[in-house]
Amino acid sequence: MITMPVHTRWRHQCGDPVNQTDAGLNRRDIGLSERGQRADAKLAVLYDAAQSDVLLTKGKNVTVNSVLPGPTWTEGVENYFGTLAEEEGKPIEELTKNYFADHEPSSLLQRFVEVAEVAEATVYLTSNRAMNGQGLRVEGGIIRAL
Repeated sequence: MITMPVHTRWRHQCGDPVNQTDAGLNRRDIGLSERGQRADAKLAVLYDAAQSDVLLTKGKNVTVNSVLPGPTWTEGVENYFGTLAEEEGKPIEELTKNYFADHEPSSLLQRFVEVAEVAEATVYLTSNRAMNGQGLRVEGGIIRAL
């Protein structure tokens, strides 16, 4: 996997797939809808960038795809909820359940995506050369259309 800042120089120099991810999408401040809206806009920009770059791969042995993760259970998120659980005297499970009920009600998964699930989706996306210009959402069904 090659992230967005690095992929430009790889576009035409190798035959490996180029997949963009953006960990910034996972850094949404819990409970701040303005940040969430900006993260959703950032997701759309990332996808649009891949669509522009894919046109440059015509006739080449390079693919450009985007992995678009949603709320992911990273070390930082775990630390945040761990601290919050201590402060509020509530179990982490209750806090995360409340988070999805209050801030991500459209999520079909109703839990955080695991890092391994994002990695598995990335492997899947790179496994087939016919997959080019794809935006693979790994966000539990929060976004209904892109």
